[in-house]
Amino acid sequence: MKLTKQLYRGFIFLALLLLSVLTLEIFKTGALGNIYLYRYLFLSYVLLIAVTLLAIILAYRTESIYKVLRQFVRMIHSGKSDFEEINFPKNKFGELGEDIMNTFVHLKNSDKYKQELTHNIAHELKTPVTSIRGYLETLIQQPDIDPETRKFFLERAFNQCVRLSSIIADISVLNNIEETGEKMEFETINVKRYVREIESDLSIKLASKNITFSEDIDESLHIDTNPFLLYALFKNLIDNSIEHGGENIRIHLSGRCDDGVTAFFTFYDTGVGVSEKHLSRIFERFYRVDEGRNRKRGGSGLGLAIVKHTVIQHNGKISATNREGGGLQFDFTLEVRRRSGGDSHQSNA
Repeated sequence: MKLTKQLYRGFIFLALLLLSVLTLEIFKTGALGNIYLYRYLFLSYVLLIAVTLLAIILAYRTESIYKVLRQFVRMIHSGKSDFEEINFPKNKFGELGEDIMNTFVHLKNSDKYKQELTHNIAHELKTPVTSIRGYLETLIQQPDIDPETRKFFLERAFNQCVRLSSIIADISVLNNIEETGEKMEFETINVKRYVREIESDLSIKLASKNITFSEDIDESLHIDTNPFLLYALFKNLIDNSIEHGGENIRIHLSGRCDDGVTAFFTFYDTGVGVSEKHLSRIFERFYRVDEGRNRKRGGSGLGLAIVKHTVIQHNGKISATNREGGGLQFDFTLEVRRRSGGDSHQSNA
């Protein structure tokens, strides 16, 4: 409390100094009997007291935020990353302190995320690039290789190129969502009609595994969204079931909005589900429940991360659970009316 004491003493000294000057002026002018001068002296003294008290209160509040910020800086210098023990005062100074701390944490987490993402991308790209190079080198070094083996190597190289393209495309989608999400143009879309269009686009993939898709979405459900975001959300959910749910299964999507503010969705399949130990991590970038199996299938490992980020972009929440009858279920919400971002306009979608 050194700062508070110094300010307190300073203002007390200033008040006494001014009061002494006023008193001396009274004696010098010989106006001891002037009642107006006494009133002026009294008001001046009251004003000095009020200013002093306000200064002490201000100094106390400043001192409290100063101490907490010093604690925050010491924790940063010591390498600590958990700032839950820091409690800012409940006033405007405290709000400013929390803003400073949250900004620092956000920037630190952003740097950490970029480092992890760069490492993960390098790791994910290494496998297909190495495979493609190996197949092509073999074909170049052995020009007389038999046609059947040549065809086998070319097909393998092509499959790895497809996987590489999938990874690059999904990384681009994530970047668009995270970096330009708030700048995207939003329009009002009829969800039921749009889901039917996505189902039509994926009909060949669904039929190849004898998967039945059904939906129960309110005809009147409209959401302020970007078509790119909505397509990424539902397509990646369906793709995830197609790739990992198995054959001869059912996929169902339901959606409703009861209050005109938040839309509630349930998406599930009747496939193999996911082990409980993996459920909490399936939304992580490049996370794979079965590393070897998923690599062979060519997935990018970013599908459900795109789903989660799209839901967040719509101020919603998402969770994943295993169904009692088998399969994986996703429950999520989407904000119906856009609170921020681009201007909305009506669409016939």
